[in-house]
Amino acid sequence: MLHAGLCMVRQYCAFAGIAHGHNAREFFARLVERRIATPYTAAHRRARLYHAHHRRLYTAIGEPHSRFRKPLPVGRAMERLMMLDAVLEQPSIPWLATERDKWDHFVRTFGTSLTLEWPPQLRFGTPPHITLRYFPDRQPIGVVEADQAYTFLYLATKPWTTDLHAFLQRHVDLLRSIRRWTVRVLLPPHLFGARESLLQRVVPPAGGETGIAEEEIERETRQRANWLKWEGIDRKARPKAGAERLMPAGRKFPELQRGELSREGIEPNPATSRN
Repeated sequence: MLHAGLCMVRQYCAFAGIAHGHNAREFFARLVERRIATPYTAAHRRARLYHAHHRRLYTAIGEPHSRFRKPLPVGRAMERLMMLDAVLEQPSIPWLATERDKWDHFVRTFGTSLTLEWPPQLRFGTPPHITLRYFPDRQPIGVVEADQAYTFLYLATKPWTTDLHAFLQRHVDLLRSIRRWTVRVLLPPHLFGARESLLQRVVPPAGGETGIAEEEIERETRQRANWLKWEGIDRKARPKAGAERLMPAGRKFPELQRGELSREGIEPNPATSRN
């Protein structure tokens, strides 16, 4: 509920550490019967999603007004499942999902060294009536090692880089204060055809003068693993041997001179193929 508001049976089983079988399916059937959750049929007819929307559930986790309670199109649901899968891939680390969780964590971690300019923020209104909202992006942050290493998830939903640029710019000051960070960019199936054009608009072309040698990559990642990863969900997108490249982030984001950009493919997302 914190990361997506919905799930598939297999995702719930992975989270709960239980077998994917009859008991799990019966559990979701009872949720539907009690009107706690609503089932959706995905584009792949064998895939069934369950949207948890009951107010009491969200009140119990401190999010009674969560937007995840609202119904949504199947396409948006599949995007949220991608995000949930990315979180479940790293079950050993805690994930910060809400604005409050992120604020509390970084205030507690950095203490008095945290300035109000560090966290990503959006301003609304005009002086003197300005509302400031911190951590406005509903993208999970994984705490790999508090005060040392973090993973920032970003789900691309459009075939251009404007939103990604804005996301990175909002996080610039925070990223500069963290020793090691990774930004994982997740691409839904309908954007996979735009993968190369997206990459080219964010980083210099692979093989150009800005590329760095493999030994430099290895040395740099030992010292400071700041990566921007492009991830897809199509087996065909797996890079060819030697295709993985790191590009200096400073060309597009001067504030992140120590950051690197990389791209990679991953296995097909089970959310599109099985329940």
